[in-house]
Amino acid sequence: MDRPRARKHRLSREDYVGQVRVAFTCCVDERRKLFVERDIVNEFVEILKVQCHRHELIIPIYCFMPDHLHVITVGRSYRSDAKSAFDGFKKKSGELLCAKNLSESMQFSYHDHVIRASHDWRNQVFYILQNPKRAGLVNDVWDYPYTGSIGCDLKEMVLDTAWWG
Repeated sequence: MDRPRARKHRLSREDYVGQVRVAFTCCVDERRKLFVERDIVNEFVEILKVQCHRHELIIPIYCFMPDHLHVITVGRSYRSDAKSAFDGFKKKSGELLCAKNLSESMQFSYHDHVIRASHDWRNQVFYILQNPKRAGLVNDVWDYPYTGSIGCDLKEMVLDTAWWG
């Protein structure tokens, strides 16, 4: 079976580099429920941590929904590279799924955009935070076990107005 051709990302390479904030959304093929067990989510989070360290990023919020995931990256230096980090995450997570002989796979492409305005930043963070509640998975957003952050404290980040600007 032929793989679908990857869509050309509408952003230029340099849009992903430096101290920028980028939101990524990636779905599981056929919207299968991959992220429902703590062990598999933890393995994916570990892959994210490695890529964040390698590409000098913080992830102020991530959320693994059963059939998709949301990640916001923030560059820590002029060398930070959000696209390389997310592409590396996709590659390594695909290798993990193959090694575990799981039938699920991630969609080849993903949606991303640079977060420029402070109101967009607030909207993105709260959209991701509220996603499990909107889906009826929890009544309180803080009860969802697969929302977190890497390199900062999620609750402090949500409450800290310095992150909004």
